[in-house]
Amino acid sequence: MDESKMFPPSKLGEYTVTQDIAEGTFGKVKMAIHTITGHKVAMKYISKAVIQREKTKTRVRREFEYMRTLRHPHIIKLYEVISTPTDIIFVLEYAGGELFNYIVTHGRMSEQRARRFFQQIIHGIEYSHRLKIVHRDLKPENVLLDDDLNVKIADFGLSNEISDGDFLTTSCGSPNYAAPEVIRGGVYAGPEIDVWSSGVILYVMLCGRLPFEDDDVQVLFQKITQGTFHLPSSLGHDARDLITQMLAVDPVKRITIQKILEHPFYKTDLPRYLQPLPPPPGPVLGALSSLVEPVQPLDFEIIEGLGRIEEDVVEQLAGRMAGVSKEDIWECLRRDDGVQGNAVKVAYLLLRDKNRLGKDRRELPNGGKKTKKIASFLLQTVGCRPKRVYYRAVYVTTGLSTCLRAATITKSKIERRAGKETAKLTWVHLPTPCFIVETICAEVLQGESMT
Repeated sequence: MDESKMFPPSKLGEYTVTQDIAEGTFGKVKMAIHTITGHKVAMKYISKAVIQREKTKTRVRREFEYMRTLRHPHIIKLYEVISTPTDIIFVLEYAGGELFNYIVTHGRMSEQRARRFFQQIIHGIEYSHRLKIVHRDLKPENVLLDDDLNVKIADFGLSNEISDGDFLTTSCGSPNYAAPEVIRGGVYAGPEIDVWSSGVILYVMLCGRLPFEDDDVQVLFQKITQGTFHLPSSLGHDARDLITQMLAVDPVKRITIQKILEHPFYKTDLPRYLQPLPPPPGPVLGALSSLVEPVQPLDFEIIEGLGRIEEDVVEQLAGRMAGVSKEDIWECLRRDDGVQGNAVKVAYLLLRDKNRLGKDRRELPNGGKKTKKIASFLLQTVGCRPKRVYYRAVYVTTGLSTCLRAATITKSKIERRAGKETAKLTWVHLPTPCFIVETICAEVLQGESMT
């Protein structure tokens, strides 16, 4: 962070604003700390003087509505909106990195690394499309990264809501990532332009450069509308096939999000939390199961917009707020305050997210002690000590949790020592969600009786 962007901390409601972190279209983005919970947030300032025009007001109002609606681990979360005499301020989930800067720093990525980012982007976009929201300005600058390199899609200001049969005509987005139909100024259904932009992002991650590029905008537009680009021979077959289908000039022939979810490139090493859930039981099965096993009452409370309430967070929050009891907090959480919510709800969400992030980081394996522990575990379970134990980063969402890390051993070494008993091993290819390193070992070696 550039030191020139630092300034003496200032108070704004329940927040301490510490520094500028970016310059937005309508104002600055600043970092702040929630004083009660200590959780870091981003504050997006929108100047009221700049948004006097009706079109601009509509864009800001739309962004608020969409951000309030979207709740996904790979989409930036809106906590609350603050109004001052000069600004409207969106209090957002903080993510300090950008995919753009990551690409500039590291250059082209391995397929494994690019796939992980791509899976998270596509899953977030598929979710927004299910809610009839199209982003329309996907580019690496709008794909933020948190401290654990998890994707957080941001800036839904150009988004538009779609309905079945509706077509959009507004030309928007960034030229290098814009679909041919957008450049031509024609009509388009919406989701297919997010597919195109995601395809350009995938190309950039794998190749380290843009598929369509020229200093002359007219020449650039011509290249995009013709759809001519070069795919390096070093790319794998699945990557080449998917990029080709995503960058099809004809939107009717372009691959859909649903087809992307079924494509081998996307499905390879897909984390469990991104995998589709099995369909619910049919009405007959459901009715029979309820007769055999009556539905048990829940021992926890679910509140709309907050999900399952974590009682330890409520207790912790009560201890941090002077003169506020747990009963007071429960009352505030249950109260319907409209779209804005109340200060206690915001504090609860911030503290819950901070706790989850801290919990995940405490569970990361660290150093040789863990390695020895894994080796000892394997010696006890399969009768052999691996020559090499290595760590691989995996990312999982448990609720709205973030980064978890797992460990595995080289499959070939275990197979050589296990011999014919290998058939009893169930191998789980990373990334695989788990909580602690012992869990992944137990999962990798389930059915591990080697005697």
